[in-house]
Amino acid sequence: MIIFQIICLVFSLFVLQTYISKGIHAKSHRLLPVVQVVICVYYFYEILLLLAENRTSLLLLMDLLLIQFIYVLLCYVVDFTLTKLPWVMQYTLFFSLIVFDFLAFMDYADVKHRRKWVMMVIFFYAVLITVVGVRAYRKEPGTRRERAVERMIYAAMLMAEIGAVCWRESSEREQMLFSGALLFFNGIIFYLILTDQLVDVSDTAPNGIVLLDDKYYYLTANKAAGIIFEDDLKEEERTRSFGKENVPRIAAMLEKGTGELERKDRCYQYRIMPLAYQKKTMGYVLSLWEITDEKRKTNVQREKRKFAEEQTRRKSKFLAAMSHDLRSPVHAIVGSCDILMGKKELSARNRSLIQHIKTAGKILLDNVNDILMYSKLEAGKMQLTEEEYSPEELFEELAGICAVNLQSKQVDLTMRIVGEYPVSLL
Repeated sequence: MIIFQIICLVFSLFVLQTYISKGIHAKSHRLLPVVQVVICVYYFYEILLLLAENRTSLLLLMDLLLIQFIYVLLCYVVDFTLTKLPWVMQYTLFFSLIVFDFLAFMDYADVKHRRKWVMMVIFFYAVLITVVGVRAYRKEPGTRRERAVERMIYAAMLMAEIGAVCWRESSEREQMLFSGALLFFNGIIFYLILTDQLVDVSDTAPNGIVLLDDKYYYLTANKAAGIIFEDDLKEEERTRSFGKENVPRIAAMLEKGTGELERKDRCYQYRIMPLAYQKKTMGYVLSLWEITDEKRKTNVQREKRKFAEEQTRRKSKFLAAMSHDLRSPVHAIVGSCDILMGKKELSARNRSLIQHIKTAGKILLDNVNDILMYSKLEAGKMQLTEEEYSPEELFEELAGICAVNLQSKQVDLTMRIVGEYPVSLL
């Protein structure tokens, strides 16, 4: 018997050490180490009870420990299932624990009488644990993994409850039953620790996750969301007031459903999705993920685009101004040629040269106009017009320009059009 209790104590300490060394900080299992410590203390008292000759004091401590164990187990279930007990019920349970402990001290000598009502207290707490667990399991939706973890924990707690109700100091069989039930409880917890099923996935996720009930009131949030809403989710202010009515930012987000949010020089994109179970909306999930780098890159690209557009606008403005400045002297050249062509005393050669100058000036003027058209094209203001032109006159003007350039060279220039061609083109 004592060897079995020592093995159970060592295994309980090992499970507790494994839980601590794994660094598990899941909010839904934050009271689990307290449960493990109480179990270890129980095994320690069982060993002392087997070794001590005066068992009266140890039996009193054992009864007190059983009451504390079942109460801590109730608190763990309430916390694990996210059950919101009314404050009246919370204080009632706490003061009832104080009263039960006081009554246990008052019945120090009458062991049999004390054992009767202690068993009644344990049975009462066990019923509360069962009601809270069943109600939460039926109401709260969850993934297949979460459901499997819940089933294993509920099975382990049920075994511990049965063992606590059946415990008798005068019967080794009942003591072995309770010790075995606690060993089974530790085995389940140890398996969940090794398989990393006690770690909240939401706490390890880089994205912020906030859970709201069907009335848009705050339930819980992961670590990333706690950093984002640090001012709104301080420990002393983690109440249902983080809901739609009292937080303007969340109200605006709920109305939009999706969008962007800026907090502490960081930019986040959010989305709100309903959680449905059996075609009934049970609550909402507010998820946030950071897009600061993406927004920064987008802003850089926007600035680069603005800079490029500004450079294009300046270039177009420069080309337009330059083309206007060039048109004035070209018009003067063409106009002077018209004046000289009106003089009768010009020789045929000079008249031909002036005609070439005029033709070249017109071509230059057309090129300047093309530059102006290019600036209009970049500005999106270019308009195309349809005009007739003569292919023969176009070829003659080109040939005339080439003839002037080839006068200083011993080259013969001849223009000949073979075949029929239209008089004018559009």
